[in-house]
Amino acid sequence: MLRSQSTGELLRAAAILRLCRYDAVTQNSEKLMARAERLLGRRLFHAILRRTAYGHFVAGEDLASMQRVADRLAKDNMRTMFYTHIESDEGGDDLSDLHEHNTQILLDTVDIAPPNSMTQVKFTGIANLDMLKSVTSAMNEANLMPFSDRSALVKTSRNPAALIAMPESVKEKHGEDIVAIQDRLHRLAERAAENRSFVIFDAEQTYFQPAIQRLVLPVMLRCNTRSRPIVYTTIQAYLKESEAVAQGCLDLCQQENSRFATKVVRGAYIVQELERARTHAYPSPLLPSYEETNRSYNRIVENLIDSVGKNSASVMVATHNRESVAMAQKLMMKQDIPSGAGSRVCFAQIYGLAEYLSSELAASNYIVYKSVPSGPIDKVMGYLSRRAQENSAVFSRFDIESKHIWLELRRRFSARR
Repeated sequence: MLRSQSTGELLRAAAILRLCRYDAVTQNSEKLMARAERLLGRRLFHAILRRTAYGHFVAGEDLASMQRVADRLAKDNMRTMFYTHIESDEGGDDLSDLHEHNTQILLDTVDIAPPNSMTQVKFTGIANLDMLKSVTSAMNEANLMPFSDRSALVKTSRNPAALIAMPESVKEKHGEDIVAIQDRLHRLAERAAENRSFVIFDAEQTYFQPAIQRLVLPVMLRCNTRSRPIVYTTIQAYLKESEAVAQGCLDLCQQENSRFATKVVRGAYIVQELERARTHAYPSPLLPSYEETNRSYNRIVENLIDSVGKNSASVMVATHNRESVAMAQKLMMKQDIPSGAGSRVCFAQIYGLAEYLSSELAASNYIVYKSVPSGPIDKVMGYLSRRAQENSAVFSRFDIESKHIWLELRRRFSARR
């Protein structure tokens, strides 16, 4: 993959990786970007960002830019996760027009996605946020897990307009919103099935996530067969309950002869979750350390790969951690799981990060996805900030990536002599 990049792109990558090694930069990236915009002015700041961090991590502002990146990745034996930025940060009583508009953007994204690629979906762009918060709150009060009440979830999978899987306390106020989001989810899943691609629903903050998983599971039961899963959810390993949620969802799908398909990540909302827990004086939902998150991540991946061997799961190992990748590879060998096309285990990294790792996996015939975002600069600044915070612990480990970049640059400079 490095050989397909221009010399300018390699120099930019080396500089950005070097800068991101400093915690003061990664942990305060959003504040630093906001301050730079105030000092430089919006136009100049955006021009600089377009040539630096935005240009490195983001494909561009439209679907055509993502297609160009996807074509380049395909030449390097990599697949694309299309992430069209539609995230909405504002709650409200009636945002249905916006949600329908965003759903159409996602359907258009599915239409351009080649077979076996993925379309990433953020719930906060297609669902009423007040509804998600209310459903999550009601689930917490009732001690209802996303996979609880199997019969209600099964009935909802057969009738997307049903409200039976939702807590009683939210049906009257949010019934129309719940029916609307279930319809949007099924349209996305059915369009992906028609195009022989996949749709993956990203995880979000804990005041949304239980509701998101509760809404995704019926779609998964309806659309995922044992032979071909269409719908993927996301498990965040940094949550204390993540292992229980992964196991419960897996058991539900096994019982209904469906395939549980999920991306496993460490988690991207550390700062927000800790701040919210402090502000509202409740125990943190996160595991207390990066080391414990790693152990949780590895246990979840191990359990899911074991289930892949039993033909009941598909798992995306989404990580920039070389040790976790190596562990997954060993487990695949132990379970005699193939690495090529059709494998139920794949790997994923963010576009612009761990390029050497992605290249090594692709060269060894593993299925590799790169998460490729697109959207206007002012809309993806939050995305860039979260990616920096999420990966701050591993940026210091990217010495090997910088080494590969400089080796490629030296090769080019030597060839010119």
